[in-house]
Amino acid sequence: GEVFNTEKSRQLATLEKIYQTEKKDQLLELKNQEIKSQSIIISIISALLIVLIILGFIIYRYFRDKKQSIAVLEQLNKEISEKHEEILTQSEDLANANKEISRMNESLELEVTKRTKKIETQSRMLIEYAYSNAHNVRGPLARILGLSMLMANETSEIRIKEYNERMHESALELDVVIREMTVRLQDERH
Repeated sequence: GEVFNTEKSRQLATLEKIYQTEKKDQLLELKNQEIKSQSIIISIISALLIVLIILGFIIYRYFRDKKQSIAVLEQLNKEISEKHEEILTQSEDLANANKEISRMNESLELEVTKRTKKIETQSRMLIEYAYSNAHNVRGPLARILGLSMLMANETSEIRIKEYNERMHESALELDVVIREMTVRLQDERH
């Protein structure tokens, strides 16, 4: 009986330990679940805090930029007001100058007629010069430009020398055209 009681006590102790272990495992599992839910809550709160911080920073930047924009606008308004005053002053000066010009125009009719004739002559010369420039100068210049582009990509020395000779001929032709125009313009002036 004693061995039986000892054995029974040992089995009961073992069962008690198993029961206590399972109970502790269950408590541990509950604590782990509680820690997980607290971790999730902490993560959510942390995320919300980060979002609030970012939102606060964005709002701060918005109001700071708005304040700077208002300051810039005030400065621009001040500058516009100053420019407006300046324009008003210039308008008065222009009105006075127009009166003076009107007075001078009354006495300068003869001078205007002379200058009109001179301007007509110069205008005719400029038209001829423009025509000459468009037709006589453009040809040699276009050849020079084309040859210089060909030379840039050419590796043959013979070809480069040939392009250079043609460029020289075109430059001489251009020089002749410009000299003729200069002589013609000087003759027209006198």
